[in-house]
Amino acid sequence: MNNEEREAIIEDVAKTCHEINRTLCQRLGDSSQVPWVDAPGWQRKSAIEGVRNIADGKVQRPKDSHESWFKGKEADGWVYGKDKDATNKTHPCMVPFDELPCEQQLKDVLFFATSTHLLEAKGVEVPEEDAPTEEFEFPLPGGMKGSDLLRGALEGMTMTIGRAMVKQAMERQRDVVELAKRLEKDEA
Repeated sequence: MNNEEREAIIEDVAKTCHEINRTLCQRLGDSSQVPWVDAPGWQRKSAIEGVRNIADGKVQRPKDSHESWFKGKEADGWVYGKDKDATNKTHPCMVPFDELPCEQQLKDVLFFATSTHLLEAKGVEVPEEDAPTEEFEFPLPGGMKGSDLLRGALEGMTMTIGRAMVKQAMERQRDVVELAKRLEKDEA
C-alpha cells in the first residue's frame, strides 16, 4: 500500500470515528457536533491526526489518544472552559484523562477501538509497543435500558480494543448508571 492509499484509509476511518462520536454526543445531549461534511477544517484535521497517531503507533491506548488530542488542542491555544467554544478556544475536556467524566472517557475508548479495528480491517498494520493493556467495563444493572449505542458498550460487555481485551472496572460506575438513567429518560 502506498502512502496516498494509506492516507485515504486514515481519512475514511477518521470520518467514521467522527460520526460515531457525533452520535454518542447526541445521545448525551450535546448537539454541537455536525456531520463530517459540515465539520470545520480544524475538527476534521483533529480526527485525522488522532487516527494517524494510532496508525503510526504513537497512541497505544485510549488514555494516550486523549493526551495526544489534549496536546494538539493546547498547542493550538485551546484552554479549559466550562463550555466548548471554538471562537474562544475553550473546551470542558481540556483536563487529564483520569479527570474526565465517564461518558467522556467512553468517547476515547470508542475512538481508539474503532480506529484500531478499522485500520487493521483495511490493511493498515498498527504497530504494537509495550504499552500496558487497559481494560474497561461499563456494566449496567440488569434490565436497565439505555441507548443501543451505549448499551452495547456499557452492559457488562467486554470491548475488544485492537489486540487488547478491555475489561477494567471503572471507579466511577455510579456515573455510568446516572448516565444510563438520563438516557432512559430521554428515550421515553
